Amino acid sequence: MRSLVVTRKIYALLFICLCLLLFPRLSAGTQEIRFTDILITNNAGQILVYARATGCFTAGTEAAVLAGVPTTLIFYLDLCQARPYWWDKRLARRIIKHTIKYDNVEKKFHISSNNGQQESATFPSFENAKRAMAELNGVALYPFRDLVKGKSYYLNMKAQKHDRLHLPPIKSGYWSFFTSLFDFRIGWQQQNIIYRSLTAP
Repeated sequence: MRSLVVTRKIYALLFICLCLLLFPRLSAGTQEIRFTDILITNNAGQILVYARATGCFTAGTEAAVLAGVPTTLIFYLDLCQARPYWWDKRLARRIIKHTIKYDNVEKKFHISSNNGQQESATFPSFENAKRAMAELNGVALYPFRDLVKGKSYYLNMKAQKHDRLHLPPIKSGYWSFFTSLFDFRIGWQQQNIIYRSLTAP
């Protein structure tokens, strides 16, 4: 009986794997979300990231928010070191979550964020709330002193809505394993980091 359960799980995982290969847009859920106005700077010894995500709010997403459904944007920021004769090395990863919830009684939009510490803000305007949801304002990524002059670095960025993909009823551990296999190639946007620009006054 136990071997039968294990076999079923293996087939289920293989099915998910096949779906990820054949339908990458379903697994990505982020390909229409792009970053603009990207600024990577050095302040107080920390590498800070500023950016704006576009394409976060479709008509369906806006309708869901106005209906009171909480919506979360998840931003992934990976600082990587390029290595010509080996796999590139990821030095740091930051995961930032912005969640919007509409209060139909107060007619206000509440946004919570975990950017460095738990923060919250309230907006009477949906347009202002959407802008706040899509902006990254000075995310501390990595100590500048730990970068080595002459090495090549870049920032990998991705944003996704948490409810874009409806997962099948499989334990989260199995899903996390398989999504990590495809995470390296789906939905990422790369921004090169120029060392000398970080040291400019």
